Amino acid sequence: MMNFIRFPFIFFLALSSCYAIFAPVKLINSHNWVYQLPQTNISVSVTALGIVYLYWIFFKNNNIKLPLAVFSVLLSISHLVGRSFDLFDNFSYIWFNSFQLVNSLVCLIGFSALFYIFFNLILSFFYKIASTNISSKFKFLNFKFDVVFVLLFWLPVVLVYLPGTAGFDTFVMAIMWNGDATWTTHHPILPTIITGLMLDLGELLGNVNLGAGLLLVLNFFVIFLSIVLTLRVCYDLFPKTLIPHIVALYFAVIPLFPMYVQTLYKDSLNFAFTLLLTICIIKLLTDELWIKNIKNSFYLFILIVLVCLYRNTGIYLVIVLGSSLVFYLLKQNSSQKISVALIFLFGLFSVFMFNSIFISSLSLKPGSRGEMLSIPFQQTARYFRDKPNEISVEEFKAVDLVLPAAKLGQLYKPYISDPVKGKLKKGDLQSLSAYFKAWWSMGLKNPKVYISATIAGTYGYFYLDNNNKFFKNGLYTNITKVSKFPNNGHYNVTYLFSSKIRNTATRFLNHTIQRIPLLGMVYYPGVYTWAMLLMIGVLVQLKSYGSLIIFIPSVMTLLFCIASPVNGSVRYMLPIVASIPILLAWTLFDIKQKQRINCYKSSIH
Repeated sequence: MMNFIRFPFIFFLALSSCYAIFAPVKLINSHNWVYQLPQTNISVSVTALGIVYLYWIFFKNNNIKLPLAVFSVLLSISHLVGRSFDLFDNFSYIWFNSFQLVNSLVCLIGFSALFYIFFNLILSFFYKIASTNISSKFKFLNFKFDVVFVLLFWLPVVLVYLPGTAGFDTFVMAIMWNGDATWTTHHPILPTIITGLMLDLGELLGNVNLGAGLLLVLNFFVIFLSIVLTLRVCYDLFPKTLIPHIVALYFAVIPLFPMYVQTLYKDSLNFAFTLLLTICIIKLLTDELWIKNIKNSFYLFILIVLVCLYRNTGIYLVIVLGSSLVFYLLKQNSSQKISVALIFLFGLFSVFMFNSIFISSLSLKPGSRGEMLSIPFQQTARYFRDKPNEISVEEFKAVDLVLPAAKLGQLYKPYISDPVKGKLKKGDLQSLSAYFKAWWSMGLKNPKVYISATIAGTYGYFYLDNNNKFFKNGLYTNITKVSKFPNNGHYNVTYLFSSKIRNTATRFLNHTIQRIPLLGMVYYPGVYTWAMLLMIGVLVQLKSYGSLIIFIPSVMTLLFCIASPVNGSVRYMLPIVASIPILLAWTLFDIKQKQRINCYKSSIH
């Protein structure tokens, strides 16, 4: 009887879900009183029946899990806001008129239902495989098999683009190194030195391609080492289960990993160093004796230094991670607390000394202050574009001290702040102080513009159907052509294989894979953001607050992405993309430990 009563509700949710999938993406004119649904076809019918069946299963025997339902609703709201800004650069898709409002509400219900079902299924799946022994069924699955499996997927991609893709940033660092451009701290010092030394060594050996090849070998070794150690940790946490093999599959089939092995950017090594640091923290939290091994202490110290030196934002990540970790160990009265505190402090001191010595000895100029001001600069530029008549003379003059006020509205691009921040005129404290007074007064007059500018510049990190409009899917498959800047021809890096072979590979990686259902979503940063947030939510619900320390490098990376000049760049998200498997394994491990404790308490009582 109860199932019969629930059926109309379930069927409404199913139809809402179908509509959410096939909803029109065009605005419906306020004078169009006929709201036409998309044409019903066999795919809609099959989808509806499938969803009804899934809902029948979940609603028949289980109560609604409120935290998961709330999470699904929040994700749905984020998705709809992202769709609106992706299509129209504003909230029009949500409340352009009453028809759009109804459209949004139905889509909200439908997406929430879909996400709730999906999360139920995926969590149940991982809970099950984390506790299922497969050693007797699949004897061929072992650590060596997984390592070779990943290699087989990576090598063809890496070989096609030999000696590696030298992109814009690669040449900027190279010409700063050889003196053809002013050397600033915009790009971190260490990767700039390594890039320049490797390319110079290639020239010394007779061909600059050899130098690019050395950078590629360095990338491959460090990144592959980080993946192998991730697999090793997964085997330690979940021996004789499918978890390590799913992790191997993840690293094998997602093209981002081999593509960034062959991309000669600092980001490639940065995500590997961040992943290795995360692994060290897991080791530290699961084994009190780990830090007492002098080699392990040295590894942790080196990774702290490298994370700081390979990204200018790395030092903030290390400070937050170190502070949180030491505080947690103090609270636990752990014997590791003094050792960990000293390693982090010595690491930060070493970074400070390294930067100070090289900045002074090489007379490096500091990077532009505009790098840290993308969000307010974009808010100001959008205000000049959308509300030029509301700008006072005083506000105009104050902004013009820092940015070209007369051209600001034309320079504004919602998805990238480079055109605006690249025109920074003055970065002194007095000019910035006047600017921020004007920024504040304009924000008070029309906060909606600032909110819209912030969403327009960040939604790509939360939207589930987005490629960055500037960088597309973030794959680098072309060496920057010779021009005045940055590739001035000094380092003549060229591909070994013909453009025909590379173009075939590029079409497959850029277009074919993106069209494959589910697999194509690996290029969307929002997928990784919400996967991480889901795991954090699970741990918070379990009150496993100490376990959240493992997530700090990834959470800090997300914050850096939000503050970055580019919306939805998968390159900036790489530390999170690479860490998702280890975060998943850690979350499942925590759940498993909690279940053991609860079983032990039940047996006592």
